[in-house]
Amino acid sequence: AVDAASTGEAATEDGHKTAVVCYTGVESSILRVPIEAAVSSFRASHKDVENQAIAIAKYVTTGKIQGSPQECRSKVEKLITKVQTLRSKVAEAGAKERALLQRCRNRYAALSKEPPAVSEDAVGRGDEFVEPTEKIDRAVVDYLLREGCMETARQYASPAVAEMFEFEVFQEAHNIQASLRSKETDSALAWCAKHRHRLKKLHSSLEVDIHLQRFVTMVEQGEVAAAVTYVREHLGEGALDDLPQVKRALTMMVLFGADLRSQQLQSELASFRSEDRWKKLAAEFRAAFLEAYGMPQSSGLEMLLQAGFFALRTPACEEARSVNCPTCMPEWQSFIQKIPKPHRVRSILICPISGKPMGSDNPPMASPDGHVYALHSLQKLAETSADGSVLCPATQKQYPLSSFQRVYVT
Repeated sequence: AVDAASTGEAATEDGHKTAVVCYTGVESSILRVPIEAAVSSFRASHKDVENQAIAIAKYVTTGKIQGSPQECRSKVEKLITKVQTLRSKVAEAGAKERALLQRCRNRYAALSKEPPAVSEDAVGRGDEFVEPTEKIDRAVVDYLLREGCMETARQYASPAVAEMFEFEVFQEAHNIQASLRSKETDSALAWCAKHRHRLKKLHSSLEVDIHLQRFVTMVEQGEVAAAVTYVREHLGEGALDDLPQVKRALTMMVLFGADLRSQQLQSELASFRSEDRWKKLAAEFRAAFLEAYGMPQSSGLEMLLQAGFFALRTPACEEARSVNCPTCMPEWQSFIQKIPKPHRVRSILICPISGKPMGSDNPPMASPDGHVYALHSLQKLAETSADGSVLCPATQKQYPLSSFQRVYVT
């Protein structure tokens, strides 16, 4: 919650200081995703270009351009074609990386020009309040993209908001998660190979887990020798140290053959053959994908809601619910129950009519029956009444405004 909605101070032209709301949980990833995409593109293109350049140099240095004039001419033309292809690949990769970095610059410029949203206290001093609608829209689009609602996100996002997100990156991740839930591993392994450097830095075991799942799939299909060979090729030494059941299964397959009708072999591989295993792999990929691109595990919208509900939630929400209190709404109860209750040294009184806090500028007033409301709310009720009296919402009785007494909280 602190990462999602932190506050700072900004000075206005007349010298007032206002609390600026910063949604770092969303805004940081808006800049980091194109940078990570550029780095990933550079690594992939650098490796490809390097291999092709080495092949061309080897073709020249080994003296393969020999033979009759006609043969030499054909080989030189072939070499020129290879060099031109390499040159076009370098130009294409450079253009893609420059476009991603320019996108990052454009986003930074757009974010830096946005007017700050100020706190309610600043509004009370006469400062202008700017509702952060575009920031909220970005938080909603971020949530939709994480959940795989691609078309809804496109329809919801304005052109300015759409410029802040890589829809193709989220689409790729959504497709890979769907393939894992469908018990297919090819696309996930290709993604891991592309981002292996980043996953290694993050100490992620995603690639090893997917290789193990593929091994189990090969065993189920009766490809015993191929499964053992696959483990030797793709899992390094020590990869199975924390998986004794896989070690025992491998031993049984080598010594006795892979008969899946064997209850002992089934018990060793039971956890890898369940539907939950594939769901866990999809969830593990989602977590690795977000971490690889520098995005928080929870969406900015969820963190902002948690921060807001944490600030509003009190023990009184469970004792006496209010229709004007967001934390008392039944639609949010399953979400709110996961949020801890804040520890407050000082109590905050909320008016049950307006839902606004009561304080020195809007003092609490008690009715003759003992129900407490904010002075401003009572004054508004009296203004709308024909005789200037106040209808108590709790008892439905009419009282003159003068009969309400101020409450002093100690």
